[in-house]
Amino acid sequence: MVVVSFEGRSGTPMVSGISIRKAPKLPVTSQPIICNNCASVQEISFIQNRGQNAKFLAKYEKKIQELTAQCKAMSDECHDAWMSQKTKNDQLKELKMEFNNKLFQIENLELTVELQMDKLKNVTQMYEHSRKKWITTMVGLDEKVVKIGLFASPCFRIFLAFRWEEEICNNCFSSFSFVFNPSFCCLSPPTPVLMFVHFFIIVF
Repeated sequence: MVVVSFEGRSGTPMVSGISIRKAPKLPVTSQPIICNNCASVQEISFIQNRGQNAKFLAKYEKKIQELTAQCKAMSDECHDAWMSQKTKNDQLKELKMEFNNKLFQIENLELTVELQMDKLKNVTQMYEHSRKKWITTMVGLDEKVVKIGLFASPCFRIFLAFRWEEEICNNCFSSFSFVFNPSFCCLSPPTPVLMFVHFFIIVF
């Protein structure tokens, strides 16, 4: 079977005939071996040529073994590098997944912090409102206490005078037994507890 290939031709070529010839023999020329020292042509016998060929063959075989060992070492090194690269890629994927998880957690944390800040802001506003209300109430109470203290001070002096008169004249105690109660703004009979309350208000 003969297969003919037409390269660089377009269309459908037609073959009218095929001629097959035997290739002519080419003359084999051997270059002589020249000595490097004396530059003379060296004649090599068949035995020497055979030994030299065996030496060259052993040298080439050794070279082939060395190249094969180097190729195997480089192949192993490439395999180790590829495995290391694969491991690094797997670690990189894990780090990316971990980074995405951390990013998601951070976003959730930011949302939670924003909600807590809004709640804290509302609580702060309520606290400020309550504080202002309490300040206003305390200022009003202070003013009332001052007014009550200024009003109760003469009454306490009158009460002391009444007590002095009671010690001098015990029989007249019923005539001076009225004392002003600043807590309820009315007159009431003196009692030990009421006397202590009056004294605490006047002194403090």
